[in-house]
Amino acid sequence: LLRRRVSLQSLYDLADLDLAKVLAGTETPILLLQGGDDPWLPAGAADALAERLSASGGRAAAQAFEGLGHDLGMGSDPESLLAPVVDEAVMDWLDRALAR
Repeated sequence: LLRRRVSLQSLYDLADLDLAKVLAGTETPILLLQGGDDPWLPAGAADALAERLSASGGRAAAQAFEGLGHDLGMGSDPESLLAPVVDEAVMDWLDRALAR
């Protein structure tokens, strides 16, 4: 193949990133979505991050979707970007967030 070394430092940096610190105090509302059957993230990860963001002055909300994995149903319905229940939740959240 290419036979050259590729640095993985950026992946290590991303893994060490504390999103709550980076986003602390932002005025931009943040919606965190998590599939209830996500094999990559522990259950409650979105809720925990939303709580940390809110505690640091951010406007954050989290929602978990039972029966969905990490992809949140992407491609499961030709009429939706994600699973229809996720698309609907995002649109409802946007309506509330933009009304403020």
